[in-house]
Amino acid sequence: IPHQQLKSLYNKYSNAKWSWVQEEPINMGAASFLKMNLDVFPFSIVSRSGSASTATGYAKIHSKEQEELIAKAFVS
Repeated sequence: IPHQQLKSLYNKYSNAKWSWVQEEPINMGAASFLKMNLDVFPFSIVSRSGSASTATGYAKIHSKEQEELIAKAFVS
């Protein structure tokens, strides 16, 4: 993790709200790793809820979750 570069960006954009956005469930992907290892600045995580599966298996539910994820990413 490039701590110095991220800290520099955080200082440069100190009024920004920082978020890690991932399409995978919270227990998959890099979100949990970053939460444990990135302590240079506070940030939120936007992702799907934790799940044992990477996808719901239903196109309609996946589309609804995707819309909610995108909306949350730009509002957080």
